Formats: sequence, structure tokens, C-alpha cells
Amino acid sequence: MTLIKFSNRIPSQKNRTFPVINDLFNEMFENSISQDFRKWNMPAVNIINYDDKFELHLAAPGMKKEDFKLNIEGDQLTISVSKEVETKEVQGNYSRREFQFSSFNRRFTIPDDVNKDEIKAAYENGILLIKIPRQADVKTKSREIKLS
Repeated sequence: MTLIKFSNRIPSQKNRTFPVINDLFNEMFENSISQDFRKWNMPAVNIINYDDKFELHLAAPGMKKEDFKLNIEGDQLTISVSKEVETKEVQGNYSRREFQFSSFNRRFTIPDDVNKDEIKAAYENGILLIKIPRQADVKTKSREIKLS
């Protein structure tokens, strides 16, 4: 199971009109600000590979299970969250209204030997736990091959 990495880089040198300016912006923004922002905005994920299943533990405190959307399309598992919180405080002639938006989108490539129909997810104590069982008939067992 692998994480699909995100990159804003231009794929080929031919499409670059101003290579020096592109490199300068990549150095200043993509490598410094964006990386730090993505680390801050993306929840940490542990992927545990057992013999009979995979488990993903995604740290997302302060969420509700209704905030999560899990989707499987082909060999891609997508976990996304979009949450909006509004607080409003009124005291006499003075009022304060604040908005907070948080969202993320993580995508994982699922191996061919998993049973996509049996994937289960639960959210408890700030951790999203996703269990991805392997198919029994596809498991590869170790065996010795004799030469004839």
C-alpha cells in the first residue's frame, strides 16, 4: 500500500517558458512554505501490514465520524474531510463571529490482494481506523520449489 504523493512541479523541461523564474518560485514557495503547510494540514497516518490485513491509523482529533468521506475507486482509497466551524458571540452592542475551515484529502494505492468489499472504518478518540482485509485465495504462501 503506497501513498500517492502530491507535486506542483512542471513535468517536462520543454513546457517551461521561464525556467529561472519557475525554479526561484519552486525554491521559495513549494519547498519552504507549501511543505510546512502541507505537513501542518495533513494528518499523520500509520500503515500496518499484517499477514491477513492492512490497518491505517489516521490521527484526526476534533473531528466527528460524519466529517469523514471514504471512497474506493479502482485501486485508490481516498480519505477526505471538509469541516466548517462557526462561532458567534454577542454582548450588548458588540458581536464577534469567527469561521474556521479545515479540510484534507489523502489518497492511497490499494494492492490487488485486498478484499475491497470487506473494508471497515471506525473513528474513536481522534483516530480513524481503517481495516483492509486481504483475500484468502490470493495470499502467497512460502514454499520450496524442487528442481527436476
